[in-house]
Amino acid sequence: ENIRVYKEEQGTVRPLNLRIRTVLFHIGQEGISNAITHGQPTTITFTMRYEKRSATLMIVDDGRGFDVTPDKEGFGIRGMRRRAREIGGTLEVLSAPDVGTRVGVTFPLPRLDLAYRLTLHWPIPRWRRANGIPEPE
Repeated sequence: ENIRVYKEEQGTVRPLNLRIRTVLFHIGQEGISNAITHGQPTTITFTMRYEKRSATLMIVDDGRGFDVTPDKEGFGIRGMRRRAREIGGTLEVLSAPDVGTRVGVTFPLPRLDLAYRLTLHWPIPRWRRANGIPEPE
């Protein structure tokens, strides 16, 4: 059976360091594995939402869902929680039978270094025109 997978990005995309990318990769991998193994979804959507000081990776499927209770948290969800804590984040699991499952990991974004911030906000085109420097081709 085919499963459609979608990806969305919301907000201003920010660079993520290798540690954060690795943790998100493993959480996403486990989210897909859990959805396919337990939920039988037809669609899985990954949404990365960037805020000013934090970001959230949301994994949503339209599978069978389950009753979310601490005593039903398996090894996979516990591992995702542990990984989220490694980057200062939290994991939230929302699900209900016949509704699907939503897994979200919210984590703080590292501060941008000065050089990168300057490339985001530096008014290069205006500065070039004001100083008579031609635009690059």
